[in-house]
Amino acid sequence: MNKPSKTQENIAAFLTQNPGSTIEEIIAGIGGTSLIINNSVKSMIKNEMIISTTGKIPKLTLVEPIAATETTDEATQDEDKQDENAKPKPYYITRHSSTYKFDGLQFKKGPLAVAVIKRYVEDHAPTFEQLKEIFPDDMVKYYGVFTIHSEAKKASLKYPRYFLKEDQIITLADKTKIAVTNQWTLANFEPFVKIARKLGYKIK
Repeated sequence: MNKPSKTQENIAAFLTQNPGSTIEEIIAGIGGTSLIINNSVKSMIKNEMIISTTGKIPKLTLVEPIAATETTDEATQDEDKQDENAKPKPYYITRHSSTYKFDGLQFKKGPLAVAVIKRYVEDHAPTFEQLKEIFPDDMVKYYGVFTIHSEAKKASLKYPRYFLKEDQIITLADKTKIAVTNQWTLANFEPFVKIARKLGYKIK
């Protein structure tokens, strides 16, 4: 079986955390060119790597699990050269699973975002609008970096899109409660880390 492309790795990693997503949610979640992502999804469906529901807005789910190892940047071969009559082999894709160190603790991407924003709120007591200026919505397409707690709950009714445990909810100075998204990929998280470091927070 040909090696999956980088786009396919990102799609598979996203669907592992967000089964039943639409193509629009995938595009928003991983970023990139919609045409390339659409073509990659079609190829993955054709090769039985993804299953799609019928209906006006198809929902996509990954068929095989992802191996929890680091991603590589090697280019894939042309998938169109595969023997269409050959039975697809089990499909395993690697994903980025690094941890970060902050305040003496180890965090994965999403929990680190919660910790950094919580610390910034404690240090600077920003309003909701001021916090949006520091961590703008376009950093995480479709979901934004954070939103009002009640809106986050509505968005997470079917699939979790935000961190909603009691100790993960952040309360601003005006008592507004917010929830941080869990829709982080390596592509959209590195800019977040850069902003946090510019704010003076040491992240390793």
